[in-house]
Amino acid sequence: MDCKKWPTVVTRDGGATYAAQESQLLSRMWRYPRSACWKERGISNANINDLTAHQQFGLAGFVLKNNQKMSYTLEPLPFPQDALAPLVSAETLDFHYNKHHAGYVAKLNTLITSSDLKSLSISEIVAKGPANVPAGIYNCAAQTYNHTFYWNSLAPVATRQGITNSTAPSEKLLALITKSFGSFDAFKAKFSDVAAGHFGSGWAWLVQDKASGLLKIVDTHDAVSVLHDSSVKPILVCDVWEHAYYIDYRNARPKYVESWWGLVNWKFAEANATL
Repeated sequence: MDCKKWPTVVTRDGGATYAAQESQLLSRMWRYPRSACWKERGISNANINDLTAHQQFGLAGFVLKNNQKMSYTLEPLPFPQDALAPLVSAETLDFHYNKHHAGYVAKLNTLITSSDLKSLSISEIVAKGPANVPAGIYNCAAQTYNHTFYWNSLAPVATRQGITNSTAPSEKLLALITKSFGSFDAFKAKFSDVAAGHFGSGWAWLVQDKASGLLKIVDTHDAVSVLHDSSVKPILVCDVWEHAYYIDYRNARPKYVESWWGLVNWKFAEANATL
């Protein structure tokens, strides 16, 4: 394990920074052992927020002590900007990521300065729900979280031939999908109907009910995330805001949703699910 490749995150110890995870996918940090690279930098478990509790978060749930201001950063894409082509073009990624996603992060940093929420991580803000957070702050935080989760829900086309990713769910995940929906085809049809049929802007989510363990499909409107619903955990998400597809598909959202199936990161989904 090459610890030098791990990017920097903020920990609880008053704002110190450490290299804490391989690649740019902070949402996967719970999957790796804490020992080797943590200890190399003198980081003890006491310094670190509960990673397991944040396994589904697109941004790691680290906070600062003493009500210090959290500075939010745009998480790097987990793949090159042209990696989703031809299903999603590099031009779409440029606008979607560099303008829309980046814009939410920048505005959040502006709005949070005078807020009592300034010491919280993005995931902690979003988990409070839209009814408990000022609208501007919630919308920007939720859109930041949702987009990061969306990018992780996608797998580059060039890596989908059995090299580093899979073009279909694993046997265990497929079994859970079948148990939850009757068949994979039934699941795909229902998810596509929800995503394509959502009125206006929003998100189509595959979530897992924590009580039953079964998967279900929900849609949320505008910026609203599923993170405030403590009864479920997110598995995958499809962005159905027009900026996600208009350059490539114009107003043909169903065509975009069909293309989305060709990019699903099933390994990410399996990592989020309890199987």
